[in-house]
Amino acid sequence: MIDTARKYYCDSSYNGDNPAKWDWLLNYCFEKADYVEFNILFPEKRVTGLNAELSSDFIETSKRKNKIYSSGSYVRYKLSESIKKFIKSKQYKDWSNFLLEDISFSKDGIEFFGTITHENYITGVCTCLM
Repeated sequence: MIDTARKYYCDSSYNGDNPAKWDWLLNYCFEKADYVEFNILFPEKRVTGLNAELSSDFIETSKRKNKIYSSGSYVRYKLSESIKKFIKSKQYKDWSNFLLEDISFSKDGIEFFGTITHENYITGVCTCLM
C-alpha cells in the first residue's frame, strides 16, 4: 500500500517587494495547476465586477474545506490563459484586501500552493510517496 504524505513549506518573510520572485512562483504554479482559487473577501458583492471578465472559466463558489488556509468562502476557476493573464496583471501586494484574495493553486484536487496576502504567508505543499 502506498500512502501519500504532505509536507508544508512556509515563507512568512515574503512581503511582496520582489516582483521577480512572485513572477517565478506564478510561472511555476501555472505549469503545474489545473485550478486557481481565491478567498472571497466581500461575499455580499459576489465578485460581480469580475464575473464578465472571468465567467467562462468559473467553476464554483463554495465554503473552504481541506485547504492550506481554511476560512470563509472561495471561488474556483479553471486555469486558462485568460485567468493567467488576469493573475499576472496584479502584483502580490495587489491581492491584499482585493475582492478576490489569498490566491491558491491545485492539481488533481490537491492544493499545492496557498497564500494569506495580508499576513504575507506563502505556503507550498510537497506531496511525497512513502
